[in-house]
Amino acid sequence: MNSSENWLIGQLATKPRLIHSVPVKPEWFGDSAVRELVRLMIKLDGDWIGEMDLAQKFERENKVVAKSIDWRPIDESQLVRYPLGSVVRTLQKQYATAQAQKAAADFARNPDEKNATNLLKAFEEMGKDGNAIKGDQLSQLMHDYVAEMGKPNSTDGMIKTMPKVNELLGGGLSGGQLIIIGARPSTGKSAFVINMMDGIQRNSTEMVIDLYSLEMANKETRNRFISLTSRVPMRVIKRNIPDSDQQQKVVKAAEEFDGSNIKIVEDAKRLGQITQSIRARAASAQKGHYVAFIDYLGLIEPDQPTGNRYQDVTHITRALKVLANELDVPIVLLSQLNRDNARNNRSPELYDLRDSGSIEQDANVVIFLYRTDDEEDASTRQVMVRVAKNRDGELKSMQFEFLPATMLFKVP
Repeated sequence: MNSSENWLIGQLATKPRLIHSVPVKPEWFGDSAVRELVRLMIKLDGDWIGEMDLAQKFERENKVVAKSIDWRPIDESQLVRYPLGSVVRTLQKQYATAQAQKAAADFARNPDEKNATNLLKAFEEMGKDGNAIKGDQLSQLMHDYVAEMGKPNSTDGMIKTMPKVNELLGGGLSGGQLIIIGARPSTGKSAFVINMMDGIQRNSTEMVIDLYSLEMANKETRNRFISLTSRVPMRVIKRNIPDSDQQQKVVKAAEEFDGSNIKIVEDAKRLGQITQSIRARAASAQKGHYVAFIDYLGLIEPDQPTGNRYQDVTHITRALKVLANELDVPIVLLSQLNRDNARNNRSPELYDLRDSGSIEQDANVVIFLYRTDDEEDASTRQVMVRVAKNRDGELKSMQFEFLPATMLFKVP
């Protein structure tokens, strides 16, 4: 290891809480044993007491690899004081440069499209400036408002969905929001999202809408949209046996989506794949004209699994919240509830969110869907939609009727 690597490892080993704020990655380090040590730090999430405790934990984890770590130069490096941020940026830049050199060599050997794409990405990473953090002076923000005061906006800036959902949310979806929709299995949360998406595209054909459908195949999601918009029962659509009248309704429903920009994504499973896709799609939309739905949280795979699902979920929800803020777009994330709530058959609370902890903390809005009837095979189900958390608005509830045959949610 070089002096910067030694120093950063020593800082992390002696100050466990730094692992929460320093975006360290194993691949920054040239020594394979050190990379394994960093992976353990991330997995432990700061759960060690000083260097000796970390070393003991590492030896229990992998005795052979742990013996190859030389702690002497790591300890000696701590006699020098460096700015932590500068060391982190140096290691980031060194790694990005090495990756760019490798990508350039690969392209030189085989100049195909894949290697060209990898080379472009590597150079983009190398050109990123970790210091490029921007802010706005409060005084300037206030004067900007004064300059525009008395000039009403033609729109409130919110993304309109189903009218009654807009009412519950105080007008609609807003940029920068992470919205959690929680429900027990078979309550209709996926169908509820399809109703929301249909409402959004009906209100504005310029909207760019993505549904990351981790649970259902694209054709199954398509069938639900067809059934909802044509009112032809799902059983008919799935078996592909519509009569002549129903066929006309399906054709008309399909035409309603001509010109729309809704993408159904079934092949993005990892968090990094989803966030990269959201960035690209949001960049293609006008400001205020993008929204992403993810169905659902429990199926998202972390890029660097810790082996602790609670920690993985914490990382996932925080990453999505940061992304929503950065891009100024709403991200709607579906979540299941803990089994205990199902057994007790009660109205859900924030602590019922599955693998909870950070979910309700990171969310701007939490919406619960839950049945208020007991008829399992009813053609119409009574579903309460309750806003249990709303940082910028009121907590409200509204009774809906859910018609599973056509995926329709409506107010009685």
